[in-house]
Amino acid sequence: MKTLLPLLSAIAALACQPIQSDKILGRDLALANRNFASLPPDASFGFAPIPGRERRLGRGELERIAEAHGIEAELPESICFAWPTTVPSDADLLAAMHKALSGKDVSIELTEKSLEQAPRGEITFSADNLPALADGAVVWRGYVQYAPGKKFWIWARVRLTLREQRLIATEPIRPGDVIRAEQIRVALFEGPLSREQFVREPAAVVGMVAKNMLTPGSYLKPNLLETPKDVQRGDRVQVLVQMPNARLEADGIAEGDGRKGSFITVKNAKSGRTFLAQVQDKGKVIVQPNAPSSLVAGEKGW
Repeated sequence: MKTLLPLLSAIAALACQPIQSDKILGRDLALANRNFASLPPDASFGFAPIPGRERRLGRGELERIAEAHGIEAELPESICFAWPTTVPSDADLLAAMHKALSGKDVSIELTEKSLEQAPRGEITFSADNLPALADGAVVWRGYVQYAPGKKFWIWARVRLTLREQRLIATEPIRPGDVIRAEQIRVALFEGPLSREQFVREPAAVVGMVAKNMLTPGSYLKPNLLETPKDVQRGDRVQVLVQMPNARLEADGIAEGDGRKGSFITVKNAKSGRTFLAQVQDKGKVIVQPNAPSSLVAGEKGW
């Protein structure tokens, strides 16, 4: 009996005037019965039913509408309104899924779908509604946009196979190592769709620093890499001292790591005094003796 319900609902809807809005409008009444042709097309005469149900205006309600708009005619006992519905086709579902995954080379095998009658409209699927790792047959929920702000939810069970270029390590790469071109190679991946991000181009990796141990054959991910620091602990740096009427330069030794714009502790190579300096570029830092005291460590000046 359950399998007959969608069919019976669809057959019943055929006897009703199709609607295309969340309200029953004058144009709908005019299409259902020519005696209402003089009604304002956009005039509203109540809310439309939800998809799969019908809304029936009885003789009394029809007479009140006719009287209010000066219509004198023989009226039917009732007029039925309903959304036109259908089971979305496989082709329409697959087209919407591929649109959601545009930019990726993904094959989609549709293994099952909801057979509930759905209103006609634009079918939408979002990659956000997929599992973090779509391995094997997974349920993907989507919806039909059948009126402004109105969604009818549908689902399908699919198998997704992703094909893309990825970079893998060809030898052990330790944390802190600067990655060289000979330590990586391009590999073709074919497998389940994942939300994880992987590095696909060698230019995005060479010269980067490994944050974690990378074993041979492991895929390179952006979150496992970082840009090299402009200054590292123990580096000899050129120190620029900005003064109101003068500019001094000296040699210093970095006591911390930093990138351009960050502050690190630096030791004067001659006096041994330490101070905070801002990394200006690779091997270069700048310090202002008259800056706020929080920027200077130890004895004022340097």
